[in-house]
Parts: sequence; C-alpha cells; structure tokens
Amino acid sequence: MSVVTKRPFFKVVDGVQRCQNLSIDIFEENKKFKSRDGDIVQCSYPMCGTYWMNYITILILRRGEPLSCANELNRCVRSIDHVKNVHLWEPDLLPKRMLITRVALRPEAINPAAKYICIPRNPWDVGVSFYHRATDLSPYRFQDGTFDEFFESFMEDSFGLRGYIDVVRAGYALRKEPNVFFVTYEELKTDTRGVVLRLAGFLGPTYREDLENDESLLQKIVNLSSAEVMRDLMVVGMRQKEGGDIVNSRSGYKGDNKKFSVGRRAAVGQWKEYLTPEKLARIEAKIEEAGEEASFIQLWNGIRAEAFAASKHSFDYACC
Repeated sequence: MSVVTKRPFFKVVDGVQRCQNLSIDIFEENKKFKSRDGDIVQCSYPMCGTYWMNYITILILRRGEPLSCANELNRCVRSIDHVKNVHLWEPDLLPKRMLITRVALRPEAINPAAKYICIPRNPWDVGVSFYHRATDLSPYRFQDGTFDEFFESFMEDSFGLRGYIDVVRAGYALRKEPNVFFVTYEELKTDTRGVVLRLAGFLGPTYREDLENDESLLQKIVNLSSAEVMRDLMVVGMRQKEGGDIVNSRSGYKGDNKKFSVGRRAAVGQWKEYLTPEKLARIEAKIEEAGEEASFIQLWNGIRAEAFAASKHSFDYACC
C-alpha cells in the first residue's frame, strides 16, 4: 500500500498548479493582456526576489522617495495574473505602470516599446525558500509539513522544479533583447550597488545620470532596499475571504500572526542546511533530464559544482 505524503495546496489551472487565491476567470481573461508602450513588466518565479526588485525599481523611479507601507505597493505594482481589468489600471505613485507575472514570457507577447525585468535565483535556494513560505502561510495548508514532504512535491509537482524551469528558461532566452533586463538574485545580493546603477540605466538614461551625479542618492536606494529595512516595510495583513479558511502566518510579525513580512533572510546558500547528498543528486538528475531546457543552469556553475560534489559524498560513503 503506497503512503500518501502531505503536499502544499495549490489551485490547478490549465493543468498547472498555481496560487491558491487565483481567480480562474481573471487569469483566463488576462491571457490576452498586451503590454503598453512604456510599461515595466517583471517576470519571475516565486522566491526569486520579486518584491526586492520591485522596490528597487520603485525607488529609482521615485528618485529615492520611499513608500510608507506595504499597502502603497499596490498603488505602484499590479499582478497580470490576479487583477481584474489590469489593462485599465493606472498608477498614482509612479510615472510608469509596473506589472508582475509568474507566467513564462512568450516572445510573441513582447512589446518592443515596453521594458521587461527577469530575476532568476538558483534552484537549490529556491526550493528551501519556498518550503519556508509554504510552512508559514496557512493557505498552503502545509504549516505542519516537513521538508522531506515538501521536497517530494517540489521535485514531482508542476508548481516545483518543472514550473521553475519553464519561467527561467523563457527569461533566459530573451536576456539579450535590448528591452529586457536580466539579472540573477545572487548578483543582486553580492553587488546591489552595481545592479542598481545598471537597472537605472535600463529604465532611462536620466535615472542613471541622477545616481552617478549623486552618490548619497545611490546609497540611499541601496540602504532602503536592504533586507533589514524591507522586513519592516513589506508587512501585509492576512485577510480572510468570505467562506474561506482562517488565514494566518505561523511566524507572524512581531508576535502578530495576522501579519506577515514578505522579506525573510535574503540569503544565498541556505540550501546547504537542508539538502542532503541524496536530495542534491536528485536535483542534479532532474537538471540533466531537462537538457537544453535547463541550459540557463550555467548561471550558477559554481553552486552547481558545489552541490554536485556534496551529492557524491553519499555514494562515496556507501561504497566504504
């Protein structure tokens, strides 16, 4: 008799696991969405620094003027996947529209007069970060789940490594387009200042000139977008939908389980604390199986080599 393991809850749309609160009608309607000239569209898989990159972009466009709370983020950025009539939306805190999507970018849907931002993160850390999110927020129905259970789901279910590969592959294929800004989470972490300057130039030459001519403004944006600052800024209230489950955060924010801080550690390398040699070997096998579809994995050759070496320890030990 097979053992049924616990898995995070997702809503299945088009045969793919997606966010629990996704409206199928809105999602289907917004498949027709076309970016306007001047739009800034960010495409990233979950746990890859979406809010971090959003806020850096906002700070550049607002020339260092910070937001006062997470609620103001909704006045700056809207989700193509979740928001009804998103094509009609106009921001009131930014000079340009900013939009996000978790769906892989399609070349035929790209508007040459819009700008696209892609930020991927190494899959080893993504899996660990997603585990923490799934065990923290009640909508996943997984707050008592184990890492072993989550790992099985991440490896086999459509939201996991398969979904990750689809989204990152699409962005990677477009990385050389002049209206696409492609940067890894790890580069943003190690060289925030340099990435901010590059992003400013991508958004418009005057934005970069402002930062190059004012070191204090550049440093202000770097500081305001730090993990420490964002943990206290990006705090959202957990709202219960009518007839829905009780919504809460296991970790909470300063003791309040009805509040949740989007930011966590902004760390690189946490996979070493969770992924056993056997699990590392399975991830490597999935990458190999994907072949050219996962050619982007070369972005993290160093991490991959480290993970591969660690995966060999289990076999070396078993042979002794």
